[in-house]
Amino acid sequence: VFTSEWAQAKFVHTVAGGYMTGAMFVMAVSAYYLLKRQDVKFAASSFRLAAAFGIVSSILTIHMGDESGFLVTRDQPTKIAAMEAIKQLEAQAEERIKNGQKAVATLEALRKDPKNEALRTEFKALQPDLGFGLLLKRYTEDVTQATPEMIKQAAQDTTPQVAPMFWSFRLMISCGLGMALIFVLGLVFSMKKTLQNQPLYLRLTLLALPLPWIACEAGWFVAEYGRQPWTIYNILPTHLS
Repeated sequence: VFTSEWAQAKFVHTVAGGYMTGAMFVMAVSAYYLLKRQDVKFAASSFRLAAAFGIVSSILTIHMGDESGFLVTRDQPTKIAAMEAIKQLEAQAEERIKNGQKAVATLEALRKDPKNEALRTEFKALQPDLGFGLLLKRYTEDVTQATPEMIKQAAQDTTPQVAPMFWSFRLMISCGLGMALIFVLGLVFSMKKTLQNQPLYLRLTLLALPLPWIACEAGWFVAEYGRQPWTIYNILPTHLS
């Protein structure tokens, strides 16, 4: 796990998102005190520190989010397709499901005759599509007897619904960029010592308090819903796990 590209990208992206959440929380509380003119010196100091920390966290979050996007594009094309409202992969999935049918049948034959090298060679050629064959288990116990309608339905299952993915992804990005802008403006106003003269900005910061939680939840939705119907991508269907 430690050497996995996915683990590195997801761990750092998630932790950095947590840092952004903490920074936004401190800034919102500090903004409240500044608007109320209470503990002004302490609030201004904590606001400046949180803004600087937030900028660093934003850069790290955005960078590792971009890295995650690269990995998704490479390894989970249906997820990125759903994010971008493209539905052109179902025909390809149908072919993989048909190959997967053969892989399941070959594997079952190999279990009965494990020393059969011809079967072993055939299975190795079909093995990459085994998970796609297992998708049919949702519709029939014997995948070799699956009808064309079952194959078509299983192929449709491989693509997450577009609308939830499309809008959740954009909601996450919008919240993240909005927070990054708030962090930058906060640090600029703090360094110029004009923060207390920006009541509109301070109110905006206070109202922006929910943004990191919205961004984090939207991000997790994209990650988890976007890889359906797989628990282990292209290998173990969720309904079997």
